[in-house]
Amino acid sequence: LAPHNITAIILSGGPNSVYEEGAPHVSPEIWKMIKERSIPVLGICYGMQELAHVFGGKVAPGQEREYGKAMVKRIEGCDSKLFEGLPEENQMWMSH
Repeated sequence: LAPHNITAIILSGGPNSVYEEGAPHVSPEIWKMIKERSIPVLGICYGMQELAHVFGGKVAPGQEREYGKAMVKRIEGCDSKLFEGLPEENQMWMSH
């Protein structure tokens, strides 16, 4: 990845938990590159677990399942390039 001009990274979902034996993890070299280049990272599902795990957060099961149509709003002050050009509110489909 290092020779590429990466502008953002999305860590997507998967069937694992970050605590499972043999679960995939982003290599320390990639985290170093992300930090050095200030690359924005968006974690979705397992990707968010990985972000929380790597940066000292705790990953725990949710209280209820998420499934179906939902509306997502950006929080005030969110100026990430990942969301540039997108509307403030989006319809999405949850499947967890």
